[in-house]
Amino acid sequence: GTTFGEQIYNARIKDPEQIEWIIRGLQDRTARKSQEFGEEYPSLLNNYLVKHTREAAKAEAALGLAYVKEMASEPGAVTTRSGLVYRELTRGTGKKPTNKSKVRVHYTGTLRDGQVFDSSHQRGAPFQANLTAVIDCWSEGIPMMKTGGKARITCPPELAYGERDNPRIPGGSALTFEVELLEVMD
Repeated sequence: GTTFGEQIYNARIKDPEQIEWIIRGLQDRTARKSQEFGEEYPSLLNNYLVKHTREAAKAEAALGLAYVKEMASEPGAVTTRSGLVYRELTRGTGKKPTNKSKVRVHYTGTLRDGQVFDSSHQRGAPFQANLTAVIDCWSEGIPMMKTGGKARITCPPELAYGERDNPRIPGGSALTFEVELLEVMD
């Protein structure tokens, strides 16, 4: 049920009437009150959910690009050739990583509406990663920092997760990370 609910969420089906229809269909089918479907039904349902998910991701990407443009207009913001928006909050004085470095950071990631989707602060422990194994936005943005610095990095959808849905991150989302570079580990 939760897996199907996640698919409905990812497809952005929010209309109460459609949700009620889906619930009634599930109840009827589990009680054997509804008609049998042929072998084509699972692929029809999957195609329907995929279509709605893609349409929702494209709509979100359009809103995300407007958000990135808004973030680029903030004082001190720098937009890179790829479209990443970097804004230094605190200048670091230590070592500068490369896009292949292993780093230890504290961060908070938010959606364009400010909703937090992930935070090392909330987990109570810094995050460590090799910058070759993270989203493109981090591989590009974190090497712009020096150890001890803090920055706000805004990622256009294509530098984050693109059209793919992730837990707590709808497909097509522009993301903002407030990152503190604690250590370059190489």
